[in-house]
Amino acid sequence: MNGSQHYRLIQEIAAVSLSPRPVVTQLHVGAIVSLSAESHPGIAPQMVEIESGGRNYALFAADLADRGEPITEDA
Repeated sequence: MNGSQHYRLIQEIAAVSLSPRPVVTQLHVGAIVSLSAESHPGIAPQMVEIESGGRNYALFAADLADRGEPITEDA
């Protein structure tokens, strides 16, 4: 069973794009982000890897907690 967690952003948040090379970008209010099951080798332990719009980003876990609301999908 895949335990992916999804969040909807309630505030804009800066994130680091992981491909093709690291660049800071802005994820906007209303964006849906999904926590990745795998960690990226280049990111710090307090950061999390997320996916949004088919791209992978890293951001601080505390920022995601402050600026996102969990989305629960009950089947």
